[in-house]
Amino acid sequence: MGTNGNTWKCPAPPPLVKASPVPPQQKQRTSIKEEDFDEDMFLKETFFNLRTLDNKGCLEDAIHVFENMSDSSTFIWNIILKGLTNNEFFKEAIDYYNRMQFEGVKADCFTFPSVIKACTAVFAMVEGQKVYSRIIKLGLDSDIYTCNALILMYAKVGYVKDSDEIFESMPVKDLASWNSMISEYVLASDGWSSLMCFNKM
Repeated sequence: MGTNGNTWKCPAPPPLVKASPVPPQQKQRTSIKEEDFDEDMFLKETFFNLRTLDNKGCLEDAIHVFENMSDSSTFIWNIILKGLTNNEFFKEAIDYYNRMQFEGVKADCFTFPSVIKACTAVFAMVEGQKVYSRIIKLGLDSDIYTCNALILMYAKVGYVKDSDEIFESMPVKDLASWNSMISEYVLASDGWSSLMCFNKM
């Protein structure tokens, strides 16, 4: 139930590929971990950290456990979001982010890069704008990884001015920041600006 008293209809777990057969020894270890979840938050977080990032079968297992947990930390929500995005379940990642907000779980600087990447991949600009507004409200609009993701989002749809504003407002820029802006100018057929940006690096 959300913070406003309404009921959130949980999105169906994404139709991920089934996990490969698990050796009996590994099944036993997994079973022991799952039995201890309700008592050990550290164990929960370790499980999700290891199981959701690179393998769709493991992600399916993790989501199954996630849906049966009585509570979960921001860290675990972030791992689920990152796992969905890394495995290209972009719409599902956006759904889970919205559910996270509805349930009153506070997002942090590790939440937004995955969500923005998902919005970018499916051209969900309305949702992306809402996410950006939330970022500003939480005071996370100077986080370098969040800003880099926003630059790419606006660049993909040709919003050069918006990308410029985010880039110029960044207190710290890394190589990815500069490369994103150079690439954006190239895509916009603005060779002069791309060259000037390169010279400023």
